[in-house]
Amino acid sequence: MSFLHRVAAGATLSKGETQYKERLEDIRLLKIKVADLKRELVIANATAGATSELKKELVRLQRALLGEQTKVKALSEELENPMNVHRWRKLEGSDPATYEMIQKVQTLQRRLITKTEEVVERDMQIAEKDKLYAELKSMLARQPGPEVAEALAHYQHLVGERTRQLKALTSEMNMHVGQAAEYKYEIDRLTRQLLETKKGYYEAKAKLRELQASGALGTSAGGSRGFGATAAEGGGTGGSGGIGGVAGTVATRLAESQKAAAAAAVPRFVGGGFNVNMS
Repeated sequence: MSFLHRVAAGATLSKGETQYKERLEDIRLLKIKVADLKRELVIANATAGATSELKKELVRLQRALLGEQTKVKALSEELENPMNVHRWRKLEGSDPATYEMIQKVQTLQRRLITKTEEVVERDMQIAEKDKLYAELKSMLARQPGPEVAEALAHYQHLVGERTRQLKALTSEMNMHVGQAAEYKYEIDRLTRQLLETKKGYYEAKAKLRELQASGALGTSAGGSRGFGATAAEGGGTGGSGGIGGVAGTVATRLAESQKAAAAAAVPRFVGGGFNVNMS
């Protein structure tokens, strides 16, 4: 897997982790909301139970009202058609007025209408709560399970391992880059030293040629002035001796420079276990 693929995978995993945390927060909020809805449902059920009792009370009052209406109707018919006209007697107390009875009936009807409306409203609320509860239950069923969390943890562990490996490779690469820079600096130094040695060698060689040329000219000039063979031989010997001394000096210098170059060309062992020959 290339570096770009690993980076893309890491970005995807971080994005998935962020979305997973958001879903967990949504689940927590939904659980709180479900708890509130359950509490309201319990309250609504309790109120619905009280409503059933009110309905029973209303039915009882309606039955009592019908009985009273039946009694009133019977008494009214008896008053209209009296059967024992000679047995009138004065009753103690008095019956409630008709207007008061009508007011009571209207009050009971208003209470009945109000309670009926409340019952209908509670039924609608309960239906809405049931619908919302079913939706929340389906949403919770669609949420990812624990296997997704385990896979995410596994991928996070893999990402951590790959990150540590990448850091180790980066540090090793930095070490090799430093070693390469050191080798380059050493090569440049040795190149400059080699150039200086060559330059000295060529200068010494040029001086040797000049000395040889000047010695040859001196020998020819002595012969023309009429020196004897002994003097000529002595001059030749002296000239060759001077040239030989200069040549020996140049050779000695070259040997010393070559020894110094050979001492500097000893193999060096640097970090990483590489044998670098600097010759």
